[in-house]
Amino acid sequence: MAEADLHGCFETLSSIIGGKKDIVGADVLRFQPRLLGVIAKVEDRYRSIKQEEKRLIARKSKLSISWFSRRMAKLARYADALLEVLALSRAIGDGFAWTFYEGDRDLIAEHLKQQPQLLLPPKLGAVGERLTLENMQGLDGKLLIYHGTTSFLRLGDITFIDLATARVACIGEIKTRRQDENTIQISMTLIAGDRESFPKPPANKVSPKRTRLEPMVLTPAMQSRLKRQRDRMGEAVSRARASTTTRVNARHNGFYYEALEAVVARSHARGFEWEQAGKGMLLGALRMSQTSRLSDRYLPRKETPVNELLTGVESRALSLVKSDSPDNSMIVGSIGSSKDELRVSFDTLPFAQWPIDTQVLGDILFGRVLVVSLFNPGHIWSALRERGFEVSLDQRGAFRTAKRRKGKKEERLEHIGYFTNLIQRSLMTEESVLAMIDQLIDMSHDQLKAKGEPVRVEFAPRIVRWGRRG
Repeated sequence: MAEADLHGCFETLSSIIGGKKDIVGADVLRFQPRLLGVIAKVEDRYRSIKQEEKRLIARKSKLSISWFSRRMAKLARYADALLEVLALSRAIGDGFAWTFYEGDRDLIAEHLKQQPQLLLPPKLGAVGERLTLENMQGLDGKLLIYHGTTSFLRLGDITFIDLATARVACIGEIKTRRQDENTIQISMTLIAGDRESFPKPPANKVSPKRTRLEPMVLTPAMQSRLKRQRDRMGEAVSRARASTTTRVNARHNGFYYEALEAVVARSHARGFEWEQAGKGMLLGALRMSQTSRLSDRYLPRKETPVNELLTGVESRALSLVKSDSPDNSMIVGSIGSSKDELRVSFDTLPFAQWPIDTQVLGDILFGRVLVVSLFNPGHIWSALRERGFEVSLDQRGAFRTAKRRKGKKEERLEHIGYFTNLIQRSLMTEESVLAMIDQLIDMSHDQLKAKGEPVRVEFAPRIVRWGRRG
């Protein structure tokens, strides 16, 4: 049932992103409670496993060493599989939240400065947050986004989105306590840039069954914690609103999405299919034969011999080598196949938001197709040398610095490895990365002319969604 709900959430998300005409407001409002139900079930199983591990450790001296080791290994395998399912679930939640949050990238950056929360709050706290989600999603024309169904929203528990402007109205923290056996009390602390952004409760809608409760009394420890949370949220909102980041449109913004779609469409279980993506990257796709269910993916009875199916890849990798360059190296990666690859960054798109064919995206997300990449960054380093830069690499071929002299002036590039990472992780084209580097250099020249003294320019792309989801 949980797996069917997860597939249903993905279908709803695809309809929302793709602007399907058959999507209605009720579908949007059902999405988060449905996804939360999946996450809660998976987390219950995860917590049960961790509790069993603790019980076994406490009784270790009374158990057979070999049995204890086998059982602990099996539980660890189950726990890891559940964490992967949680990452997949929240990747779908990230795609939903990003649809409404994308206009507030500076606030997303503030969220990502905080430590991620692996699990939902236990017991009463989870009940309060679920009830808030179920009852306040459309309050005053504002959509409530529950942070527990995402990986990247970490300040507070909820966000209200102003649907008229598609911007964040306020973020909030929820506290829950039990009033009596049949009643719980929920309080909400909201932080906004101005008073007009707070959602207004409906007038004259007081239920006759509702009992007036006294203000929630918090323990000193809870009060102290709430103050820290409130201050942290307030400071983050202030920084995001006061951001002085200069936004400049990129000169070139190409991606290798079509290459990804092509190789996945041709994929089969007999071996990898390959597609060249620019001069320096190959994408490979293998259709997995035992992935009708998530348990088949994360707890397979028989491992797919991926290494055997990669036989002969060396000859294909030679097509990426620049024969006249000393800068060749090879980085092997994969796309969308684990919790690490689904991690969200404020400057790129969450994987569930990539503007690629829905079937292709679902095949990758749900593990029906494994996609690997081979990338040689040497083509980028050679292009910098052709521009007159001295490029310094470490022993593994990773970028250190690049510099060139023009008269008495020295130009130095740092952290370019960040940009080349966009090729392999976000499928940005090599031409786009080089165009951004050229644009960065031109911006530094402009600032140097304006200031007449050495300048340091920090430049980070922000990928926004475009194109179609078919």
